[in-house]
Amino acid sequence: MTRRMCNRIYVELEAELFSYFSTHTAFIENISEYGMYVKVISDKNTVSDNPNLYITLRLKLQSDNLLKLNCKKIWSHKTTANSLIERMGLQIINPPDEYKDFYQTISAG
Repeated sequence: MTRRMCNRIYVELEAELFSYFSTHTAFIENISEYGMYVKVISDKNTVSDNPNLYITLRLKLQSDNLLKLNCKKIWSHKTTANSLIERMGLQIINPPDEYKDFYQTISAG
């Protein structure tokens, strides 16, 4: 079994996912230094089937700062074609210092 490059930290964060001209509510379940696992709720396909699609994720950190993350979709999956929940693995492109500080803080505690 292949080991992941970075440890995952389980979190419960709500965010907004922006893809093309649509906005969706996203729930972040775990994060790593350079990526995250999210669930997105939508009544249609949230993003295209393109595994290299670039999207923007905006989340509120514990400090009440809004953080905008540029991400690349690595994978996505729906349990069924009619499912309202799409699961995604996102790679964070050039994580900003605020995100790195947030990650270091919660990984230490």
